[in-house]
Amino acid sequence: MEYDDPDKDEEDDWGQPPAPKTPENLAKAQKAQLILAVVAGIGIILPFLLLFLIYGPSSCGLSV
Repeated sequence: MEYDDPDKDEEDDWGQPPAPKTPENLAKAQKAQLILAVVAGIGIILPFLLLFLIYGPSSCGLSV
C-alpha cells in the first residue's frame, strides 16, 4: 500500500509566465510604479498633515 501525502502537490501549474520586457511593457511598468509611489507618498504624508492641521504645531513636536 502506498502512502498518499496530502501535502504533496503533483500539479506543476505555476500560473502565467512573466511578461516579456518590451518597450510597451516597460512603459506600463514605469507608469504603474509612478502611481504606486504617489499613492504611497500621500499615505505617508497625509496623517502628519492632518495631525498638524487639527492639533497645531505643538502636537508634532514643533515648538513655536
